[in-house]
Amino acid sequence: MKGGVAGGTILKGVLKVGDKISIRPGLITRNQKTGNVQWREIESQITSLKADDNQLMYAVPGGLIGVGMKVDPFITRSDSLVGQIIGHPGLMPEVLSEIDVNYFLLKRLLGVKNQEKIVDGEKKSVNNKIAGLKPSEVLMINVGSQSLAGTVITVKKETVRIKF
Repeated sequence: MKGGVAGGTILKGVLKVGDKISIRPGLITRNQKTGNVQWREIESQITSLKADDNQLMYAVPGGLIGVGMKVDPFITRSDSLVGQIIGHPGLMPEVLSEIDVNYFLLKRLLGVKNQEKIVDGEKKSVNNKIAGLKPSEVLMINVGSQSLAGTVITVKKETVRIKF
C-alpha cells in the first residue's frame, strides 16, 4: 500500500502531483468532559491524480478526480473524508463550529395528511402548521456533501445561530 485516496470535484485552482496539501477539518474529536469539538488539520502530499482510467499530472476544476496521498489508508476508508476539503496549505477556508443562518419556514408540512381532532363532539381538521425554531432544538444541516447535526443556540426573526 502506498497511501490513501480521496475522491471529489475540484471547485477552483489546480492540483499537481507532488503538491503539498492540507485536509480540513481533518481529524475531529469531541472532548468527553466539556463536549467541545476539536479538529486537527491533516497535511500530506499528492502522489497521484486519476480521472476514469487516466493518470493525470495535474487536475483542474470539473469532473471527478481521485487524489492519491501519502496518508494512512485508515483515514480515507469508508468515505470518512466525505465533506472534507483538500487544498493548498495557507489557502484553506476557516473551520467553523458556529454559524448564523438566514432562514424561513414553510407554512405547513408537505406530503402529510391533515389530522382530524374531535372538538365539542365535532370532527375538525387540524392544520399541519410548523412551529417556530426554539433554542436547544437539534437540526440536520447539509453543507455540500456533508450532513451533520447542529443545535440551535439563539433564534431571531429571520436568523438562527447553530452550534455543531
